[in-house]
Amino acid sequence: MSNYIIRRLKNDEQQMILPLLGVCFPDYWEQIAVKSGKMPFEEISFAAFDGDKAIAHCGIIPYEIKCGNNIFKMAGIASVATLPEYRKQGLAAKLCRTAAQWAENNNFTSLPLYTAFPKVYEVNNWQVLSVQPALKIVSGKKTAAISWCKGCELSDAEKNNIIRLYESSPGFNGKVIRQNSDTLHSWDRIFNEPDFRFAAVPKMYAIKVNNVIVELNFDNSNTSLADRKRLFYQLGAENIHLPETPVFQELFSGVEFEISNIDITHGEKVMFRDIATDFHKQNRIFFPIADKF
Repeated sequence: MSNYIIRRLKNDEQQMILPLLGVCFPDYWEQIAVKSGKMPFEEISFAAFDGDKAIAHCGIIPYEIKCGNNIFKMAGIASVATLPEYRKQGLAAKLCRTAAQWAENNNFTSLPLYTAFPKVYEVNNWQVLSVQPALKIVSGKKTAAISWCKGCELSDAEKNNIIRLYESSPGFNGKVIRQNSDTLHSWDRIFNEPDFRFAAVPKMYAIKVNNVIVELNFDNSNTSLADRKRLFYQLGAENIHLPETPVFQELFSGVEFEISNIDITHGEKVMFRDIATDFHKQNRIFFPIADKF
């Protein structure tokens, strides 16, 4: 590899890597580079330079999850890109190692990522994680009485109720702590995601992505099991991807499922690289699709 400079970018330097990301991911980053000229959410950037030219990038999206009674810092690897004329020189691998070392120095627990090219990361000790597939409901009363809408169509009261139900819902290993800020894992991002559809009633809400219910929460303290089952059936659900919590096991008792043919990660693998401890060996982590980065 040539003598390129690799370093972490300051926050006010991040706009210089937008053209690079626009070339490598035109469907998303090109629009950001042209329209806003700034990062749309918090991302810690590491870049390689050929002189003053940014030629490769690796980002970390910091967020927190609940696991048992504890909170853990996660360093989501994202926006890994190299300009075409600089590829096959090991730049992406070097940047990922640099990001991993920074995360270790800053007390992160693990570095998860989503990728369609797992071999790129396996050489740097990332491992593929087997994730729970989406399930197709083959029995149950699907009455489809509750309507779905985009997040921008929700009222402030409905949004606040969704936030309340999420934050008061039972935890599971992998539940993301969402922020009201400029982070990717924020409620603003959830409500503005164009592919998300919401069903919101006073005692329940659900989020659907590509005909799969990926989030469902009830006001369990004020809603009987019979009412929860009734509300669920009124969603007209055919496919679900939800954590295996006691609440959902009770809700789906007597319901028959089979593995759905819907690929919830769109051809990508979930991978992780733990720091210092065998975090994923000791804990079965559920990756919520609503919080996919």
